Amino acid sequence: MRHCSRRWISRPCLWDRTGVLVNLPPLQIIKGVTITLKKASTLRVHVEDPNHLIKNSPQGHLLMGVFGPRNRFYPILWQSADDRSRDYALAIPFDRDLKLHVRPVGISAVDGNNASVDAGTTIDLHHNNGAASPPPLNFRITGKK
Repeated sequence: MRHCSRRWISRPCLWDRTGVLVNLPPLQIIKGVTITLKKASTLRVHVEDPNHLIKNSPQGHLLMGVFGPRNRFYPILWQSADDRSRDYALAIPFDRDLKLHVRPVGISAVDGNNASVDAGTTIDLHHNNGAASPPPLNFRITGKK
């Protein structure tokens, strides 16, 4: 994935089962291969962590990501943080049914509806091309396990 001109771009070969595989030795040039990039949506996650338990717990972290084709796991990437929270994002393809998996390790957490996600949770996702950007999904770290 690359960030270009404030738009996320996804590589279809990572998200689709079709595509052309081209192996090249170092420094070799090949012509006649077209690589297609598609505009992508951005999956955003906001995590409230006022006690800094993700950072200050040796075992404390929040495993978050999406499984793509061939069971490839795409972790959500840290983008920014302030004194009370962290923001994460991942470029995902439009018009595809996906599942976000969230699993706290060594810490307790709740979702935006204040429901526990301590045993892990799966959220169905579908971002439509041309629709407004979805708001971030929200989680809050509530303590250590």
